[in-house]
Amino acid sequence: MEKSRYIRLSNSYYNQGLIYAKQRDLSACISCLKKALYLNKNNIDSRNLLGLVYYEIGEAAQALVQWVISVNLKPDDNVAQRYIRSVRDKSGELEKVADDIKKYNQALMNLKAGNRDLAIMLLARVADFAPNYINVNLLLSLLYIDNEEYSNAERYLKNVLDVDRYNNVARNYMQAIKEATAVNRKKKREKKRLKNTYSHRSISDDEVIIPKGYNDSIGWQTVLNIGIGLLIGAASIFFIYMPADRAKMTDSHNKELTLLGEKLNESNLKINDLTNSSDELKAEIDRLKESMNTVDEETADKIAQYQLLAGMIDAYKSGDYTNAANLYAMIDADKLIDIDDGSGVSAKAIYNEVSGYMTSEGDSLVMSLGDSAYNSRNYELAIQYYDKSLKLNPANSMALFKKALSYKQLGDVQNANAFFEEVIEI
Repeated sequence: MEKSRYIRLSNSYYNQGLIYAKQRDLSACISCLKKALYLNKNNIDSRNLLGLVYYEIGEAAQALVQWVISVNLKPDDNVAQRYIRSVRDKSGELEKVADDIKKYNQALMNLKAGNRDLAIMLLARVADFAPNYINVNLLLSLLYIDNEEYSNAERYLKNVLDVDRYNNVARNYMQAIKEATAVNRKKKREKKRLKNTYSHRSISDDEVIIPKGYNDSIGWQTVLNIGIGLLIGAASIFFIYMPADRAKMTDSHNKELTLLGEKLNESNLKINDLTNSSDELKAEIDRLKESMNTVDEETADKIAQYQLLAGMIDAYKSGDYTNAANLYAMIDADKLIDIDDGSGVSAKAIYNEVSGYMTSEGDSLVMSLGDSAYNSRNYELAIQYYDKSLKLNPANSMALFKKALSYKQLGDVQNANAFFEEVIEI
């Protein structure tokens, strides 16, 4: 009775999520579908719809996870198979998804390291090619808001609201932009008002005040005044102008020296800036080299996985099932990526082809290798084989028991007792 109640509640949440999806309120839709799956993990419709919503907001990896789980729960007549096939068959789709995720993570690392401009560049590159990637657009808009570049922030927030119409985070960012721009407009109006208040106003001709008692001078007085003025002007040439001219020349030289000093200081500052820029470029080059080394390590690790896969298939076909099981346990299936090169060969399909046999028989085969190492007193190697056996079958209590014995032979009583307790619990 209780189980049927949970199923009804799960279906109710699915129906509500479907309504939200039609309204493009994807955030609310995701919340409802997660509740539906919490109440009933076998709700295939909820899981498939959740995958579609994740794919719509740019989270293709999470979408594939939901669809793969759905297919495992219901292998036959499941629309999730078509969804997976559609993503897989799109040329370069999986590679593009992986590249977008890598750039997003790299941007986060740059932000932690203080390289904000480089982070913005990486996020903008992802957002321009994947405008539906909500997390990228939200982070990018937040950075632009912090830089007070509100028009750029609004452009990327619009991408979010086009996909998820009622996204609360995007709406809050929009409100913050609205408030900030309103404050800026108010400051500009206040500044303009103050400028008008204290600005200089020219006086018109009508406002010129003529002193009282002003009369035109008579002719002879004018001539006399002109003569006296000429004598005073001639005397001033020797007593006033010449010393002033020498002082003016001295002042001119001083100004030239001051100007040269300022230019010299500017040149020194530019040299310092160029030196600092050079140091920053060197640091950036070192960081990029380190990043390339990390990429090279990841590539080498993936190549190693394919080498293990090739060795495992070769051993399996030649009948050396023990060695094949040992190699199978060393493969990380998550790092096997199918590349659409037209050959029709699928690394994961090859891996899955022998998975059934290895899952049922591989743990006992690898455990036999551990027994041989144990009998040869090579207890460290024995523990490695027992770990591989447990990886293939975590419920293999015998492998766990022999692992505990190996630790006991090594004198590691603490680990030995811990694994003996696990055996007892099983």
